[in-house]
Amino acid sequence: MGAMAELEMRRREVAVLGAVEELADVFADMVALHVGEKLTCHEANALARVFKEAGRPEVAAQWISGHALGDEDPDVVETADEHAHLADEDAALNYVRDEL
Repeated sequence: MGAMAELEMRRREVAVLGAVEELADVFADMVALHVGEKLTCHEANALARVFKEAGRPEVAAQWISGHALGDEDPDVVETADEHAHLADEDAALNYVRDEL
């Protein structure tokens, strides 16, 4: 890969990380709690993983916690019971760190 291509790739990486940082700031806290409960487990985990990999595990935990509060995924048996402990943000943060 040439120097120009490497420079362009690095520029894109910086731009993507900046965009994810902005997304984390805008879609944290109450948005995560209210929207997270509407997501499937797979959707919540995917979104949380993006925030975790971008260095924002606390935002990832907010999405997991918000999802757990209203989790009624029909594809998973007894989902609410399995995820009830994740409504606590400390438990959700541990899940983000250990499972995602």
